[in-house]
Amino acid sequence: MNLPDEGNLTDYICPSFLPVLLPAPYQSFQSLLFPVNSRSNTILLANCYTMLMYGNDLQEIFSLYDSRITYSFDDLNTFQNPVNLLSIASSVLASPVTGAMLNYGINNSKYVGMFQSSPIQLQQLAGLIADFSYKLA
Repeated sequence: MNLPDEGNLTDYICPSFLPVLLPAPYQSFQSLLFPVNSRSNTILLANCYTMLMYGNDLQEIFSLYDSRITYSFDDLNTFQNPVNLLSIASSVLASPVTGAMLNYGINNSKYVGMFQSSPIQLQQLAGLIADFSYKLA
């Protein structure tokens, strides 16, 4: 959302800002993680994925890109609408897009090992998201 600058800079994006274009395998994987292009859905899923990372002790991924980034788990929004992470995990794990993302760029063996060795789909999803974040950093 690009609202005009009214002096408070809330939700303002400078008109000269150019988004980073992800390589095709990364863009496809991101589309799997965020299938509906709406601000509220993106926020809801991002909160879910953040809690998934914390639940699997992978919070270090949040500061890979910039060590100044900090998160407080208590600051995450509570969920008004339930999200079926197991359903998301099943579709992400079954998609050929996931293999393409893993085969593109350099993997972090810790995260890929978690993805490959865990029998639990939510842990596998956490490993994939962590490796994806590692690659983007």
